[in-house]
Amino acid sequence: MTRSQAVERFQARIAQSPAPDPDNKPFLLLHGRRTERSILMVHGLTDSPHSMRELARLFHAQGYNVAAILLPGHGTRPQDLLRVTLKEWRDETDFGLDAAAALGRTVSLAGFSTGGALVLDALRRNCASPAPCDFGDVFLFTPALKLVSRLVPWACLPGVAPIMKAVHPWAMDTRGDANRYGKMALNAVCQLRRLIQDNDAARSELLSAIAARGLGFFALATAVDAAVDSDAVADFMASLPPQSRRTFLLYPKEDGIAHERVTRPETNPRYAELEAALLAFLGSSSLAAGRT
Repeated sequence: MTRSQAVERFQARIAQSPAPDPDNKPFLLLHGRRTERSILMVHGLTDSPHSMRELARLFHAQGYNVAAILLPGHGTRPQDLLRVTLKEWRDETDFGLDAAAALGRTVSLAGFSTGGALVLDALRRNCASPAPCDFGDVFLFTPALKLVSRLVPWACLPGVAPIMKAVHPWAMDTRGDANRYGKMALNAVCQLRRLIQDNDAARSELLSAIAARGLGFFALATAVDAAVDSDAVADFMASLPPQSRRTFLLYPKEDGIAHERVTRPETNPRYAELEAALLAFLGSSSLAAGRT
């Protein structure tokens, strides 16, 4: 697929997006040509591409063509999470990957929360075989590698899940805003749990692919995360091959920065430091690639 074909397909996706708010639609940030690097950005559960927009601007300013997708069930109404499937999320991620591959010679991946689990899943599915794959660095923002709630495994058991969904279909009911839901369907949580299980089962394959291709990793976690386990993120980063370039930021408990606040400057008081760390990592990436 050519760059112009990819742009046309993605623009059609934007036009057909069911999200009523323009801020919640998928988006492209382009340089008018196929760049050396592109990046696919994937948002989190109950969220929308709005959560990735400021980070997208940073990558674009560093020369990346950027594609940010909208996961099925998001950007519309919480009820759309009641029937969404992991396959739909994977299919949309693959659509975004196809676009990003046509926009840049090397494709980086960035995921927030559930998006983090999806980009690792995509990396494993595309690069765990000996076949070549043109992936670059991976950026994980409070990635969903392990869920904090101990009730989720029980609620998602095959015999229990239908009862739970019938009695209490919502796993969360809080105040939302125009760019993210205030409810999270139990079905969506169970789809995420299945994704995490698949990633766990294939961890050795993923690490082998990372080692073979020399991929760099940037990750951010927060110790007050009520959704995903920050220790699991630290463990994953520590398990990377010794030669891997890596940067790991962990916000301590005293900062009080919640899971959903990390990617936006208006909600993350340490956002300027995050930007500086990303720029430093991108600079080391350029040096490792021979100043491409």
